[in-house]
Amino acid sequence: MLPAEQRSELFEVQIEAAEQSLRPAGKEQVGRMLAVIAATQQCKLPSQEALLKYYDILSQYPVDLLDIASNEFLRKCTYQKFPLISELTTEVHELLELRRSRLKAVKDLQDDFAAPAKLTDASGNTQRRRSQCGLNKLSESLPPLDKLQPDQSAD
Repeated sequence: MLPAEQRSELFEVQIEAAEQSLRPAGKEQVGRMLAVIAATQQCKLPSQEALLKYYDILSQYPVDLLDIASNEFLRKCTYQKFPLISELTTEVHELLELRRSRLKAVKDLQDDFAAPAKLTDASGNTQRRRSQCGLNKLSESLPPLDKLQPDQSAD
């Protein structure tokens, strides 16, 4: 097993990478994406009130996932129309949830190693609990980072 200091550093690197993959887009980035879609589809942007809802919902997603969503919409859309919010989020919502679950799993594992609980067996003996999956099985219990990143070869 790795020394506590090295484990802590590894967890911090994994947590930072997971948090980075969840960093939400700003409204300006969402606006640019919507403008590109409107120009490509040769259609008008929705009303200002509707755009506010687009900004509120879509700004929760990371920029790379919004790129995937807009590219998939443009690739699949056969009509000259502006996408509904759900037409954009459906493509990437599962990826967003996978990224969130990865962050939670890494933080939970870090907590397991930082403060291991004590278990009492049937005979009343107290034992230190080992992490359920351990560092060696981290890659088995979490989705690989490359599955959480956009596929660059698809573009």
